[in-house]
Formats: sequence, structure tokens, C-alpha cells
Amino acid sequence: MSRFLDREKFMQTENLNLEFSIALLMDENEKLKEVSASLRRLGLMAHHYQSLDDFWVAIKLDPPDVTIVDVTKMGEGKLQFSHHPQVINKEISYIFYYQDSTAFLLNSTYGLHPMGYLNGEISVGAQLKSLLSQKNELHKVTQDQEELKKRVSRLQAHTQKLTQEKIEGRHLRDSVKFVQSF
Repeated sequence: MSRFLDREKFMQTENLNLEFSIALLMDENEKLKEVSASLRRLGLMAHHYQSLDDFWVAIKLDPPDVTIVDVTKMGEGKLQFSHHPQVINKEISYIFYYQDSTAFLLNSTYGLHPMGYLNGEISVGAQLKSLLSQKNELHKVTQDQEELKKRVSRLQAHTQKLTQEKIEGRHLRDSVKFVQSF
């Protein structure tokens, strides 16, 4: 038990230097407060949406890096989270939040591709830290990959230039030899 409390104390002051935009699709209640507080301890602020309709419109304009979706908010009338074009095209990253009382609603998430699941019954802070650290690592790998692509492109352009210069040098040498042969 003491080890668990020490871990929570550690989480209170830890900032992972993450620069994510976070959206929360949840009702305003204690679970929202707990998730928001855990995000603040990680140095992150979140935009809050209470309705799927508001969220649906907002992410079309400015998609967040990560969305935390309460499974009770998966559908609203004819709107379904799973039917959003950015969800279908895997253009947004999301985490599903649930509690023991709403775990049966996880069935509606099967077939989707979330970053993970956030169980509201256990340490939310530790789970968020783990999930967001994975997202941060993925972001770093993507940035490194983009930088390597740029480097490869520059090297290919440089190689092509050197090859062209070598060909031109051969032509010049052959021309000089031809002229000297007269």
C-alpha cells in the first residue's frame, strides 16, 4: 500500500514534457474532475465536450492529438462516435474511459482501434502516464522518420548531382582526347 501511495505522490509532480492537445468527451462529474486533475499533473490541459454533437463538429475544425471518450458517450441519437470520418480513417487517436458499471458498453468499441482503455476504478494517473508516454514515443518515432526521409531525399539529390557531374566530366575528357588526337 505504501508503494502505491508513493507512486501517486510521484505522479502529482511529474511533467512528461508532452505537448498534446487533449479532448475529453465526458459528462461533467467526478470522473471528469479526476481525469482532468491527472492530466494537469502530467502538464496537460484538455478541451471538454459534453455532447458527441459538439465534439463531432469541433474535431472536424481542429482535431486533437488524443481524445478520451467515456463509453457512455459513444452514441447520441443518430450520431455514433464510430461513424465519424476521422475515426473510420484512423486519423485521430483515442482512449476509451470506462468504469466497472459501464464495462458492458465496451462491446461497442470492439472493431475500433483505440490507443487503449482507461479504467476509472484504478489509478487513472498511472494509466494516463503510460498511454500518453506511448503516444509521445510514437510521435518522436514519426518525427525521426520524417527527418530521415528528408535526409535520404537530400542525399539522393546530392548523389544525382554528383553522378551528373561525373558524366559531364567524362564527356569533357572524351572531347579533349578527341581534339588532342588531331
